[in-house]
Amino acid sequence: MVVCQGEPPHSQYEESPCLVVEVLSEATEVIDRREKLWRYREFRTLQGYLKVESRARRVEVCVREGVDGLFRAVEVRCLDLGIPLEAVYEGVKV
Repeated sequence: MVVCQGEPPHSQYEESPCLVVEVLSEATEVIDRREKLWRYREFRTLQGYLKVESRARRVEVCVREGVDGLFRAVEVRCLDLGIPLEAVYEGVKV
C-alpha cells in the first residue's frame, strides 16, 4: 500500500491510500478480484489497484476513472515511477 499524504493517524491501518497492491493466490483470488475491489472504491484517495499474479508473471493495473469511482486498467499516475515486471518477480519462480 502506498499513501500519498503525511503521517497516518493510526499505526495499525491506513485510511488514505493512493495505491493498493494485492498478491493473488488461488485461495483468495475471487475475493481480491471482486469483493475487495468494490470495498476499495470507498477510498476516495485510492487512484490505483494492482493485482499481482502468484502463479504467472502478470500484473493487472486498475486506475480510478471519473467521479463514479469505477476503475479501469491502465497506468497509475500517483507514483512517478515504473517498475519492470522482472523486478516484481525477482527471486520468485513462476
